[in-house]
Amino acid sequence: MKRKIFLALTMVAAMTFLASCSACDSCAGNTKVSFKDYYLNDVDYPITEVHETLSYKVSHSGNTSYNGYTVEYSNGTNEWTLTKNKGEDFYTLTRNFSIDVLFTYGGVSTEKFTDTITSSVAFYSAKNMLQPISSEKTIVCHSPSQSTVDSLDDCYTLYNQTVKTVYNEDATGGEATITNNENGAVSTDEFEIEDTDKYTYVDNELLLFALRCMNPSSTAKVQVYAPFNQATQVISTAFGSSAAADFEGLTVNGETKTAEISYVPVTLEIEAKNSGSAQTAWIAETKDAKNNTYRNVMLKYTVPLPFALGELNYELVSATFA
Repeated sequence: MKRKIFLALTMVAAMTFLASCSACDSCAGNTKVSFKDYYLNDVDYPITEVHETLSYKVSHSGNTSYNGYTVEYSNGTNEWTLTKNKGEDFYTLTRNFSIDVLFTYGGVSTEKFTDTITSSVAFYSAKNMLQPISSEKTIVCHSPSQSTVDSLDDCYTLYNQTVKTVYNEDATGGEATITNNENGAVSTDEFEIEDTDKYTYVDNELLLFALRCMNPSSTAKVQVYAPFNQATQVISTAFGSSAAADFEGLTVNGETKTAEISYVPVTLEIEAKNSGSAQTAWIAETKDAKNNTYRNVMLKYTVPLPFALGELNYELVSATFA
């Protein structure tokens, strides 16, 4: 049970799907997705270098009480950096997530913990289907406890783990290694990526980035490998209708302004019997493929927390495109 709780919370914090349920065996049909370089200003113009930084504020809303204790999240930030250096034929996407968490039981509170997730993934361009090369992620997480709580220390479990995934040359499989940084325990799993004729595969750390590379459609499905489950999972993405919203104080290339930005909402769910709550992302809409001002960035992201503990809300506050 503790493992399932940990997976649910790290899914939220890492902005990835590491769910505790296996892929649905009944999923059928060819739903392969093609990607395009909508993260560029001119989606059809090849460039030698990319340096992009996206910064988000992360806030908590909704219920804070569960199992006789309360949990409060604050001071959340998330930063993505996309890089392609001159002379290289691959991209690197790094991510730094941080949020403070405070547990209270019986009128007494813990110290304020800081949960962090750092990750890096190397991959090829959209024209090469975002084929992954390798990824690494380190998680430090104080996960809410579902077991009986008799003291303040029972309210949470600390996880400190590093996951490394290395793919074979054609990305038809790979090896995932999980290291427990608390006790040094290591587990390794060699895996094959199945159903490649039906589903496009992306690395777990690229799932949300992949939304930027899709043409909006009614539904699209991709598969990812979830190392904690040692299984691939099918993720369904449902694109909604175009809308627009004002973003006050958004800084783009150093200029702070209020801008109305068109976006397309996307709902993400795991194709499984117990899929958990759906997540929603707002992806900036492409208005001109030759002058794609907002590069299909993720403007907002809403993730329900486990145990009905409200939700985390990500909002873009700064974007630097170069």
